[in-house]
Amino acid sequence: MTYVITGKEKRHIFDRHYQFCVGSGHAPLALRTDYVAQLKRVHEELGIERVRFHGIFDEDMKVVLHLKSYLPMPGMEKFRDVSFNQIGLAYDNVLSAGMRPLVELSFMPALFARNKTC
Repeated sequence: MTYVITGKEKRHIFDRHYQFCVGSGHAPLALRTDYVAQLKRVHEELGIERVRFHGIFDEDMKVVLHLKSYLPMPGMEKFRDVSFNQIGLAYDNVLSAGMRPLVELSFMPALFARNKTC
């Protein structure tokens, strides 16, 4: 079967906005300036409005760390440092590129998780 596109076909506006999203890698990418520049280009040239990425609460976003990570001494594992700073930076970078984040709640830091078997 052969299809021929002549340009005379009836056209209609493609308005399925849920398809105007790109998937990305992990959240720490949104902390990189080259990634933000690429997002901006994707937004401006292709009209993509949203981006989704994994692991906004993952360990590499440094949401929660034991004090033992900074000061390896006995007893330091009792103390935790919780910070949402890098999450805020990642979302600020997405917004600065003219895009909106499609928030995915996926990975959980081991220090927050109740079930340690996963």
